[in-house]
Amino acid sequence: MTVFESFILSIFDVLGFIIISLGLLREENQYKIFKKSLIYIFLYSLIMSVIEIIIPIEYIPILVLIFLYIVIYLTYRKGLVFTFKIWFLSTVLILTIQYISLIILNIIIGNIEYKFFYGLISQIIFIFIVIFTFYKIKIHVLLTYINQQKKIAIILLANIFMILIIILMYWRLDIDNLLNNFLDLSILSLSIIFIYFIVIKNGIRNEYEARELEMYKRNLPIIDNLISEVRRKQHEFDNHIQAINSIIYSNSNNNEVVESLKQYTSEIENINDLGNLIKLKDKILAGFLFSKQKESEKNNIQFNIVIENPMIDTKLKSYELIQVLGNLIDNAFETEVEDNVVVVKFLRKYGNDIIEVSNKHPKVEKEKIEKFFEKEFSTKKKKGRGYGLYNVKKRLNKYNIRILVENEYRNEYTSNFIKFRIMF
Repeated sequence: MTVFESFILSIFDVLGFIIISLGLLREENQYKIFKKSLIYIFLYSLIMSVIEIIIPIEYIPILVLIFLYIVIYLTYRKGLVFTFKIWFLSTVLILTIQYISLIILNIIIGNIEYKFFYGLISQIIFIFIVIFTFYKIKIHVLLTYINQQKKIAIILLANIFMILIIILMYWRLDIDNLLNNFLDLSILSLSIIFIYFIVIKNGIRNEYEARELEMYKRNLPIIDNLISEVRRKQHEFDNHIQAINSIIYSNSNNNEVVESLKQYTSEIENINDLGNLIKLKDKILAGFLFSKQKESEKNNIQFNIVIENPMIDTKLKSYELIQVLGNLIDNAFETEVEDNVVVVKFLRKYGNDIIEVSNKHPKVEKEKIEKFFEKEFSTKKKKGRGYGLYNVKKRLNKYNIRILVENEYRNEYTSNFIKFRIMF
């Protein structure tokens, strides 16, 4: 294979590696990172095309992995340990996809040979699978799982890694024998890898289910309190109906009846303050907002909940939605503003379900707003802050959900509000 042919095939390798790593990280500015990586893609491909001619073939796989680690580090600048995690997972996924692309090529063409033509077709199939994986498969959960130091996942992924590295070494050292036994080796190795991935997938699913169960246990007492409060309000409502009936039937003067009713109803106008909450489809969310309402009363914060769309539909799981809203509401409660007002709205606009969390706040400059979601950035004076909004953004990025921040002057309060709008 010529230097030029090797250069072309190497471009596919590192391009797929960068795309998969972007899928693992789910960074907000993916396009910017990808443009930055183009120079590294070019340099890597150029270096590898030359190395494959002057270095013994048995050392090539090791050099490939070392250079790919360097590319990942230069692209993201995330630190050596975190870079290793990204490199490790990207290598597992890339080698698996490359192996699958070879199997697909073998099925389509038949007996494949170690030639540029077959390599190019295989790499084209490889890139299509990589792009599909990036857009359609939530591979970022693997990185989350590794970051949580789940031993079973790490062990299984390490086993997959070793199987793929052995195949890669076999490919480099004895290509003819590998191609002759390609079908048998493919069935054996892919079966093992498939089983491992199924175990990891089930482990991740069980983790999510455990989190949801924990969230339900934590919020059930709150929901019980909400139900008790609704029953108490219903009892009060029945008493008020009786009182209104008494006013009507005990007085024959219509003018006096009207005045008495006006006075009485003005005193009980807040009787239905739970009416909005019980409209929500997600009762866990209703219970959570009820607890926040009680918290606001203790802290003398005006907390208004407006529900125009009770059927909010979101990709977020219940515990994730509560984590996001909890961070936003806590952030709004803790603002250092006198006579604070916090408003949560559930809306349907522009074809999207929307949740807005806003609070009374002096106008914030655009440059400062752009830093809101940066790690450790905070407008508050206390130390150890700056993680709430960062975690919100990280959680929403996981599902490609947009969050917008803007100033909004509200005449009814004669004050500026800072508004967070989540669009599902």
